[in-house]
Order: sequence, then C-alpha cells, then structure tokens
Amino acid sequence: KITKNYGSSNPELQEIMDFQNIQVEKFNFENSNLRGKNFEINVSEYVNGKLKSKTLLCDTSEADFLKIQYSPFSLKMFTQMKNGFLTINAKFYNFSSKTLTLKLSEKNQDKDIEVNFKILYNDPDYIV
Repeated sequence: KITKNYGSSNPELQEIMDFQNIQVEKFNFENSNLRGKNFEINVSEYVNGKLKSKTLLCDTSEADFLKIQYSPFSLKMFTQMKNGFLTINAKFYNFSSKTLTLKLSEKNQDKDIEVNFKILYNDPDYIV
C-alpha cells in the first residue's frame, strides 16, 4: 500500500514553503516484504517529451544501514524552484540524499514547472 501526502499540515509552515516556492511530497510504503530492501532514486529530465538526462540522486545499496528497516517506510521528496534553478532532495529516516540542482531553460524560468514522482518496481516478488 502506498499513500502520499503533499505539503505541511502546519498552516504557517506551509505559508513559508509557498513563499519560498518549496514543495514536499511524503510517500508512505506499507508492506512487510520491504524490510531489508534497497532502493534507488533517479531524476529524469525531459525536454519536449524526450529524455534529456537521468541522474542518480540516491542508491541505498551503497551501505547496509540505508536499507529499508521497517514498514511503513516514509520517504520525503523536496523540490524548490528559485532564480532559474530546480533543486531536488530526498529524506528518509535520519538521512538525506545529495542535493541536485538543475538549471531551467530561459523559457521555463518564469513558468510553473511540473514535477512528477513515479514509483517504479523492478522486483518481480514485490506486490503492492
């Protein structure tokens, strides 16, 4: 089971986030089969519907203590658009991924950019 929450439940904090153009999405994964599993977070950039680049944001197979420890497992994705750049970061447990900053094209700097998060499963034994 996957649930997703957007933003903050604290109205004052949400106002600050809106002012700073910061978005947060929290994903909660519930399945006992997740324990001990690794995961990757990749950022794919598309231009005119075509894949331009793919960057690894986080790979938990680099260290055993980064594996999913229990269910439910929560992952927060943070994005911010500011001064012509899109910044992306992920947080889980007490860890943080590297922070990725992408320069927006001139034509998109003053527009709302759509940021989508897709959950992809490549484990044939994993059932949601």
